Amino acid sequence: MREVEPNEPLDGEHLFSYLKELRELLEATYSEEDFSAYDIVEIVDIQAFGYMARGYILGIHDAYNEELFDSKNAILGQLRDIVFKYLKSNPKERHELAGDIVIKALQEAFPIKNKKK
Repeated sequence: MREVEPNEPLDGEHLFSYLKELRELLEATYSEEDFSAYDIVEIVDIQAFGYMARGYILGIHDAYNEELFDSKNAILGQLRDIVFKYLKSNPKERHELAGDIVIKALQEAFPIKNKKK
């Protein structure tokens, strides 16, 4: 997992990587014997970046909901899954800024039906 450098914008590739690694971690089954101290540090890093990505998605959602998309009844897990699916289906867009990708994914999933002019 490559971390974003200071002053480097978060792009879709990083966001996808963080969400994918967190998903894999949460879906895996482990026993205590499977881990070394190094593995535990790695798991903590994956969790930190994964939850940062979820918070990033939620922040975009809260900032632009009802302005750019209409998802007022969506829950965080649903938003995360929608963005993850969008990134997985559109790998050519992962170089774009993560915020733009989150907005596109949510607009596609939750279009505004009666946009006021």
